[in-house]
Amino acid sequence: MGIIRELPPSLVNQIAAGEVVERPASVLKELVENSLDAGASRISVVVDTTEIGRIEVRDNGSGIQKDDVLRAFLRHATSKISSYGDLSSVLSMGFRGEALASISSVSKVTLETRHVSETVGTRLLLVPGESPEISDWHGPVGTSLAVRDLFFNVPVRKKYLKSQQTEQGHLVETLTRLAMGFPEIQFDLATPSRKILSLESRESPYLRLLDLYPALSEEDLAVHELRGDDWRVQVYLLRPDRVRKDRQSQHLFINRRWIRHPGLFEAITQGAGGRLSRDVHVGTWVYLDLPPEKLDVNVHPTKREVRLLEGDRLFSLVRRAVDESFALFDERVPSPASSPAVPPSPVPLSGSTEEGSLPAFRGDIPVTFAREAGIDQGLPSRREAPRPGRKLPGLPGWTPERSPSFDRLPEILKGLPLSGRMHPPGEIMAVGQLAGTYLLLTWGEDLAIVDWHTAHERINYERYRRQIDAEGVTRIALLFPVVYRVSLTVADHLDNRLEELSRIGFDLDRTGPDSFRVRSIPFLLEGEDPVAALERLRDSSSDFEVPVLRSDRIDELLMTVACHRSVRKNDLLDLVDGERLVRELLETPHPYTCPHGRPTLLRLSREDLDQWFGR
Repeated sequence: MGIIRELPPSLVNQIAAGEVVERPASVLKELVENSLDAGASRISVVVDTTEIGRIEVRDNGSGIQKDDVLRAFLRHATSKISSYGDLSSVLSMGFRGEALASISSVSKVTLETRHVSETVGTRLLLVPGESPEISDWHGPVGTSLAVRDLFFNVPVRKKYLKSQQTEQGHLVETLTRLAMGFPEIQFDLATPSRKILSLESRESPYLRLLDLYPALSEEDLAVHELRGDDWRVQVYLLRPDRVRKDRQSQHLFINRRWIRHPGLFEAITQGAGGRLSRDVHVGTWVYLDLPPEKLDVNVHPTKREVRLLEGDRLFSLVRRAVDESFALFDERVPSPASSPAVPPSPVPLSGSTEEGSLPAFRGDIPVTFAREAGIDQGLPSRREAPRPGRKLPGLPGWTPERSPSFDRLPEILKGLPLSGRMHPPGEIMAVGQLAGTYLLLTWGEDLAIVDWHTAHERINYERYRRQIDAEGVTRIALLFPVVYRVSLTVADHLDNRLEELSRIGFDLDRTGPDSFRVRSIPFLLEGEDPVAALERLRDSSSDFEVPVLRSDRIDELLMTVACHRSVRKNDLLDLVDGERLVRELLETPHPYTCPHGRPTLLRLSREDLDQWFGR
């Protein structure tokens, strides 16, 4: 007799629950997504994270027919797809038919539902290991599903749950993310003793944002949109001086679904490139609307990850949209400490901040706008969406504390200003050097300290970038052509990129199965090793498999060259050259950081100095 045997359905479901049900918040996500798929316009949630625990989701959706009630809890039973081909066009939030089967295998479930076509509904009680109890239920159209005692029969899973406060924080965070994607749905979240969130139906994501972040002022947010024939990218950008060390204020949605995607997060980072240090992250909410056949949401049981058919193209679109969003903020640069380092938290109805609460938005909005009114401290009544085409307001300057303490100085000096040109309020005069690295200048009545390497790096980068954008790259012919050898697979990829490389100044032709002859290089690489430059492009383009002309890859090359060709520590730089360097820096689009995000200058106003010294 063989030793391989088929597992019983109950054990299969418990194993599957390990993929779908990680914690109470996982249950909430699956149940609310079912309510959304059922066409609900109002969803009420009650959570109780005490010892037994309970999660109840009640909606006014279409309900479940009596004949389907038991079938809904079978593994891989669903009404949302019927063939493999349906997976390529799925638009519903759920479709795998795993959630209810997994949840009911590790908890006690009570279902009360009435389908829109029935006059009497159905009540179902499910306890693992016991026979289901079915009875009539006289209630309104819709569904209520209550889950109790999660993991009561899988103690090894239950012991890994965190404290009640932590689990409740995850529950709030989960519902908030879903509310971001569906502003037209009314959401309520409560515990048995108090309300946590009460979100009215809104006609735009902008208004949902006001509900979640009542402390945001009109000037804190810029919104930008790009459209194509079958796609749309919307970016909601928080004022760039409100940054975080983590990505908690960055959110990605594809077709209303909150996702994680490292590549698109990197696109956001590169869209902010040159304005912020890479170790901080601006608050950004990105919404992509794509044809369903251009992404695969069947990658992970919880559907938090997706596979994109045109990842490179979407990367460039997101990067561009974020980059253009920065330009919507007023060019007047605030002082570094004009606002907190992190964005405000959403305010629950009770006034207490719950762990994990996050903001978001979604839906049709004007293409470009920013808020222009004052701050509303309470949960707002219905507000009007802003009109398209409004100019963005200036940002307020920093008002120092009456008695600043020196322990705040590092925080102030670390702050990075916004992008945009700024004409000096007075004559610039270099007055000295420090440590072979810094220029000391008077700037009208202000004091400025400039890192001459990062300043020169920004100047060089912008000059090289203009050359590339104008497609007027000057080439330098090599007196002795260089042979570039690669593997056969890489050679085939490279052969498809020769025209792209020609556009940026490289002339190559294939001379053998694995070899190329390099005849000329871009002028900006004069004195550089051509093979080393090609290797950098190879590393950033997956062995030339994907386009080298994607702007972030060219940027990486330009950043490296700009860095190598800039003045360095202890180089000779007289004061006249230093003044000219600073003036050139201030004429660049982003003078306050180098292309890698490091600061180029620190400026202290006369008012700041007087404040520090008590004058």
